[in-house]
Amino acid sequence: TERLRVCRDPKDDAYVSLARAGKADVLVTGDRDLLSLSGDVLTRAGLAGLKIMTPAAFLKVHGGPPARGWRRAGEVEPEP
Repeated sequence: TERLRVCRDPKDDAYVSLARAGKADVLVTGDRDLLSLSGDVLTRAGLAGLKIMTPAAFLKVHGGPPARGWRRAGEVEPEP
């Protein structure tokens, strides 16, 4: 996975890189540096469709706790 360099805090670049590698639609975080990334920065990084939002905003938009299949970055879904 190519490591992007787009965040003010270089440690946060791993999350953005993982989001791109996993073709994520949403990155849920409380991190202010990640939340401050502009659409232009994301587009230049190849993440034009990525939405970065707080947990509260995610729950408001999606109407409740995440459905089965949603996982934290890097977390493997348990076997049924």
